[in-house]
Amino acid sequence: MRLLEKGEPELAVRAKELAGREYGRLTRLPPDDPARQLIDKTPPPRLQYRAHLHWMRKKQEAQEVGVPAPSPPDEDVAGLQHRPCFRRVGKWVCEEAGLGGVLVAPLTLHQGEPPWKQYNTNVHFGLKLPKPTKRTDPPELRKTATLEALAAYPNQDLTIWSDGSALDGTKKGGGGALLELHREGRKIKCTIPADVVCSSMQAELAAMSEAIKCFLGLPEPSLAAIQSVLLCSDSLSGLQLLSRGPAAQESAVTQGIWALLHSAAAGGRAISPQWIPGHAGVEGNKEADRLANIAATSGDQRRIPVDLACARIAIRHWAGRLTLDRSKHHPHLENTPGHDDLDRWGQTTVSQIRSGCSPLETADDEAMLYDQF
Repeated sequence: MRLLEKGEPELAVRAKELAGREYGRLTRLPPDDPARQLIDKTPPPRLQYRAHLHWMRKKQEAQEVGVPAPSPPDEDVAGLQHRPCFRRVGKWVCEEAGLGGVLVAPLTLHQGEPPWKQYNTNVHFGLKLPKPTKRTDPPELRKTATLEALAAYPNQDLTIWSDGSALDGTKKGGGGALLELHREGRKIKCTIPADVVCSSMQAELAAMSEAIKCFLGLPEPSLAAIQSVLLCSDSLSGLQLLSRGPAAQESAVTQGIWALLHSAAAGGRAISPQWIPGHAGVEGNKEADRLANIAATSGDQRRIPVDLACARIAIRHWAGRLTLDRSKHHPHLENTPGHDDLDRWGQTTVSQIRSGCSPLETADDEAMLYDQF
């Protein structure tokens, strides 16, 4: 229960999680790598899984006497017929996490650009609003603050609204963007499916990348007439990551976005990525959100390779669900008293005390130690 209070899986689940994470890493190595060859081997199993055989016998006995079949003592008992090993458990975890049969992106190390390299300085990020708002504020107040922020960019030649969507924040991602060409009085819509397993921020980054590609793919007369671009996104974490600069990017996606930003800012064109709060009632953001949902539900995510970061996110969420399911079968019938009625400070204090990580316990231990002398 202490591990549950900390938000950590129990040790048995943690071992399975680590096996799945390592299996996912090794499957993304080059084919000639010795570790990858170890994973690709399929030696015939020699040892039966005794726990699986015992559970099957109990199921058969229960069926003969007409009573409900017992539950397996462990989750992998039902799925593994032979003695568990790293290869079998890791593969089983990846399949349970929804990674079975998906394309895998090769494991590559991405190094940021050297700091002495000259970059285009026409990209200016806006990460704040003139009037700070909270997510709990009324939509009217958030919309007013958003419109005031957009008013700081008058006479823009192009406004891009991008948004990403991921089911439960972990799977079936998609991105959408709306391009408003003010000089020509027309709009362009684009969608792109993201990974079958991805985070919301990765879906947002995919939407930004596709939107800039769509802009750079405009005919030459339209492209030459655009000298100022306003890129609006409700992904604050994504814009914060990009605002660190090209030299700080460690993933292929963000490096690719910065390369697109450099191309977009060529010739003195001003690029202004601006954060706006989502679901504030702004028409452009609403349309981008609608396009992202279309891409997430109708796109073919299976053709997009899943990188290691997304795979580990899926495995971590699977471990969390497994830990929660196990906690529901705790031998004590009475549930641990909750603390939802407390404020955040009270909830943190109670969780620290229950998990043995409270500074109050440390102070008590020191006081008891001093009393002994």
